[in-house]
Amino acid sequence: MKDDLTGEPLIRRSDDNEETLRKRLVQYHQMTVPLVDYYQKHGVHVKVDAAKPVADVKAHIDSVFAKFTQKKVCGFLFIYEKTSLLRSPARLLTQPIGDIVATFYFFYVPLFLIHLYALSFE
Repeated sequence: MKDDLTGEPLIRRSDDNEETLRKRLVQYHQMTVPLVDYYQKHGVHVKVDAAKPVADVKAHIDSVFAKFTQKKVCGFLFIYEKTSLLRSPARLLTQPIGDIVATFYFFYVPLFLIHLYALSFE
């Protein structure tokens, strides 16, 4: 099989199959959805659609930071899901479906560092 956009051959791992994908989706729903629900109920979860134009994404993120700065939040926990790669077919070529569904990165950034970073652009 070849990629529709680039014409390059598609590479497939042995665990890239429907059964594995279904298991990983179940894990996602069991482990991640409850966390998202919890933080949404407490008003501290914000979803950002990075598939929108850069200016729209930046405006949304700026409004989120402004909202939480007013609440005296001391930092942000970022959860980066590789599921966002599903929106980019070109990047998807190098990433097996199972890895995309199952991989998450978590990191905490204190608000003062975000503020210092923003000041560096003024």
